[in-house]
Amino acid sequence: MLNLLFVYGTLRFNENPISEGLNPLCDRQGTASVCGKLFDLGNYPGMVLSNDPRDKVVGEVIALNNPRKSLAMIDRYEGIFPGPESEYRREVAEVTFKHRLTPCWIYVYQHSSIGLSRITSGDYIDYLSHHKQ
Repeated sequence: MLNLLFVYGTLRFNENPISEGLNPLCDRQGTASVCGKLFDLGNYPGMVLSNDPRDKVVGEVIALNNPRKSLAMIDRYEGIFPGPESEYRREVAEVTFKHRLTPCWIYVYQHSSIGLSRITSGDYIDYLSHHKQ
């Protein structure tokens, strides 16, 4: 099973309880990006994938020591359950990591982004430091 996960939002923060719970189960590998558009969903972001290389979401890759256990925990946190009502879906996407495309699990927002505020920098940490003070 694939053990790499790309995180772009609240899972990047050590002060987040789920991130703290994830830390013993993973090794943080470093900064990465994916072709996508990032949106402000209130207290957290949502990302949709894009085919346009100008659309970039910044995050980090983490290696999961026990992918089944870790992904099950994160799926619960992200509200993943069968059916279209889930806010996110987990899928594999090509992430630019260490100057090459690397397949990683990623959580993709699966509802309409119409009317949502786009985070044009593609970096949720940068966005929080400038817009959510």
